[in-house]
Amino acid sequence: MAKPIDTDTVLQKPWGDAGPSEALDQLAKLAATFMSAAVKRSADRSSFRIEQDHPNAGPGIEALNGRITAANALEIKVRLVTLPDGIRVGDNFVKCLLETSKEFQLAEPPPPGDSANREIWFEFQGKASPLGPSRESAFLKRLETLNDRAKRLQADIPVTVVEPDLDKIYKDHLEYLNPVYPCGADEINGLPTMTDWAQENYDLLAARCSVAIVSPDSVLTDFGLAIMAFVFLKKGSSLGRFVQTQLTTQLLLEMANKAPGIIVVPADRLTMGTNPYSMGRDVQSLFSSLKSMGRTVLFTGTFNELRTALGRGQGGKSDPLEPVVRHIPGIPMETLAQFAVRSEARRYGGLSRSDERKLAKEISDVLAKDRRSAQHRLLSNLVSWTMAEQSKGRAIASGSLRTFLGRLQKPTETLGGLGHRPKTERAPHVQRHFLKVLDDPGLIAFFRSRILGQDRALEQIIGRLLEMVTAEQKLYRPLCYLAQGTTGTGKSESARLLARALGIPLHTINVASMKIPEMANTRLYGSSPGFVGSYESGILEKLAKEHLGVVVEVMDLDHAPPEHRSGIADEFLQVLDDGVAESGSGTIFSCANLIFAFTSNLPEGRDEKLRRSMGFGESPSLDQIESDVRKEVKSLFSPAFLGRVGDPILFGELDHETLAIILEKAVATTIRTIADRHGEAIGQVVLENGLGMAVVSSSRLARAVLGARSFMDLGRSLGAKAYRQFRHSGPGPDGNNLIVSRNNTGELLIEMDQ
Repeated sequence: MAKPIDTDTVLQKPWGDAGPSEALDQLAKLAATFMSAAVKRSADRSSFRIEQDHPNAGPGIEALNGRITAANALEIKVRLVTLPDGIRVGDNFVKCLLETSKEFQLAEPPPPGDSANREIWFEFQGKASPLGPSRESAFLKRLETLNDRAKRLQADIPVTVVEPDLDKIYKDHLEYLNPVYPCGADEINGLPTMTDWAQENYDLLAARCSVAIVSPDSVLTDFGLAIMAFVFLKKGSSLGRFVQTQLTTQLLLEMANKAPGIIVVPADRLTMGTNPYSMGRDVQSLFSSLKSMGRTVLFTGTFNELRTALGRGQGGKSDPLEPVVRHIPGIPMETLAQFAVRSEARRYGGLSRSDERKLAKEISDVLAKDRRSAQHRLLSNLVSWTMAEQSKGRAIASGSLRTFLGRLQKPTETLGGLGHRPKTERAPHVQRHFLKVLDDPGLIAFFRSRILGQDRALEQIIGRLLEMVTAEQKLYRPLCYLAQGTTGTGKSESARLLARALGIPLHTINVASMKIPEMANTRLYGSSPGFVGSYESGILEKLAKEHLGVVVEVMDLDHAPPEHRSGIADEFLQVLDDGVAESGSGTIFSCANLIFAFTSNLPEGRDEKLRRSMGFGESPSLDQIESDVRKEVKSLFSPAFLGRVGDPILFGELDHETLAIILEKAVATTIRTIADRHGEAIGQVVLENGLGMAVVSSSRLARAVLGARSFMDLGRSLGAKAYRQFRHSGPGPDGNNLIVSRNNTGELLIEMDQ
């Protein structure tokens, strides 16, 4: 007889004892598929656990526990986030947590738990019966909701640096060294140049080469070191930064021998000794000792700081491997701002990545209008103030950032710069020397003997400069003039002769090589920090340091691209007006000892058109030419530039008589030069009367406004060919005079005067 059915048992456990286990297995498979992770089941199969421990796993649910309760229900616990102990969370984190607690119940962490960190778990329960399609869908929907909340919470976790291994390694060295903590992987995404740079530094140090890291400011230095620490840790090495205020070479060698990693030494803390004359020997001894110990050091600082600390001094031996000089590549300002925000935020418990990015974007936007050098200089102060205000619970709006940035930009006085001191005037010895030479009556004769046909222009140059030296009240302004005229009329030669008469250097700045004002700015004032070549001073700063003064020829302003010509000329406005300039790194320097000789032609052949008559009329007068030239020059340059350099000094077109003399001088000089180089003695070089005029009149060059240079080249060519034929046609000159004439074909003939 069949056993009667227990109706109560069927109603309570319609699937029997296997029903809850089957339901638990269903949940485990669904959760494992959702999380793409493996399931770990208990021995009695009454519970399971899924951990998201894959190294490439993205944000989302960290762990999930499932079990059958004593009340025969399914209990699911989900870990959304793990907080390091002592960390502070923001408003967004708390808001998301409250929102989640309205839908799910906060739960105690299941065993074994993490005593070092705070785990946040939520739970929900369901019937311990197999799941149909609708219940499976509902379960997955709950996981999706919790997964979304986990992502939001994890995005708002403050970023902290936890490197227990580094702290343990440097525990016994903290009196002198602090470990350099690596940057996060997210900070170097998209910066392959920086990681390659760090890898190259590692290779150099591994090859027993000490390295000097050149950086214009501390934020960029810290970022570079953090990236190096990231790369070095992967190689099993580390960086320890010296933290004391002063470091002697003896202590450096002792530390290098004991340190667990590579020592990082700021150059401004290194003391090489008290005797500057033995500096070269001290530096060489330091690197020799490091090499014999098999140790290396990483030095950091600006180029000037590193050169002051490690330069070999006069007579010192320079070796590009002791140390190897490495410049930190340029970093986008927003990336650098985020690094600065993260570093400063660690003082206050950290910020979430989303808050970091938001704040870094606001700070970089506020700084965007400043020069690159000013951005680097102000970044650290702006970040420090912002984090201090936020730690007090004060919201920072972009308007507040701009207001505080204005306060940072307002101070101008320094204890070492120009500040509120009077502008630096021309050095007294330079002023006296300029006045003595320019007021010498023999100066005009010196010019006239070397530049023909330009007496009026030469007198105007001397008069203009002499007036500025004697009558100008503002001695902090440099001397300047603008010479205008056709090519080859003596504009550049006059600048060269001026420098020669004054006994000072001549430097030529070729404007044709400056295609845009930004390029001109970089060439003149130097690159901003962080860019390639920023360690190198600009042209003007180098010239300004010449203690006797320099004649600076700014050549061929007209050769700049038309759309940028005026802008490039305007790069000199501050120098000409205030006598000072600001380098790319922000250094102020005086240009009072300089003489600027600006030279220019009229573009597109307009010089020739202004000097040629139209049709059969008479040639325009000098006054008419000067008037037309002024009008043309006004269309080329800004009124501000012309107001500082004054009316252009006109170098006129050379007539045939002058060109003939120039050509004859070139012929005679060439013959003497070639004879001298062959070691052949000659007497006087006598040219046939009218030879120069005959050549000029018959030359196609005479029909163009080409100036002296072309006829000098023609004279040299004719003289060289004539002397070559003379040498090959008979005996040498043997000290005799040489007679130069012109044959029927226009070639020059040389005969000995016997």
